[in-house]
Amino acid sequence: MGLMKFKPDSKQETESQVEGALAESFTAPKFNELLNKVVDNDPMVRRKAVNDFDTQSRCLPILIALAKREEHTLVIDAVFDKLMNFALIADFTERVVSEVVHLLFVREAKIRVQAIVFLTEFPEVVANKIPLLLMHNSHDIRLYALDIIRGLAHPDIPFWLTYVLEHEQEANVVVSAIDCAGEAGCTTLIDVIRNALPRFNDEPMVKFSVQMALERLGRVE
Repeated sequence: MGLMKFKPDSKQETESQVEGALAESFTAPKFNELLNKVVDNDPMVRRKAVNDFDTQSRCLPILIALAKREEHTLVIDAVFDKLMNFALIADFTERVVSEVVHLLFVREAKIRVQAIVFLTEFPEVVANKIPLLLMHNSHDIRLYALDIIRGLAHPDIPFWLTYVLEHEQEANVVVSAIDCAGEAGCTTLIDVIRNALPRFNDEPMVKFSVQMALERLGRVE
């Protein structure tokens, strides 16, 4: 249940994490130089430093710490490219996916968007994380989980959406789940979608989404 207790780090804390992780991991002169470059004021210098990392386990916590504090798009892109290199190595896949899930909690929207896109590339691994995210006490995290589901090809999608449609109390989360069901062509959820409507009689967006989804699913049938 670790995700339930996760708190976003402050920028000062994550800067210390970056420096501390580098200091502990690298002693060679090259990496002492990287220590200075990844916290440089110039984003191009930070980007090059990220690109200079190898895919050894000692570098992964540094990349995650960088992702939590970075604001510049080009550096964020470089970090996620390097994380993808890690994730494509079988021994690292589970660990990287777990770390990237935690990036859904950071304050920087660009990082959250990158994390969502990243996670959709690993449906079998991220599938184990989806139920916990859908039960999270933050409705934002539940919405991010649905954004991930929207980009997945996985047989459990109807099961996940059924859970949301039967238990969710936030109208905007239900609307997102209904839209997902329509986009995925989940004709088995037609009755579940209809049954969700009475809980939101005063929510025009829910009514509209139900109508659109049922029309779309009716054409699919």
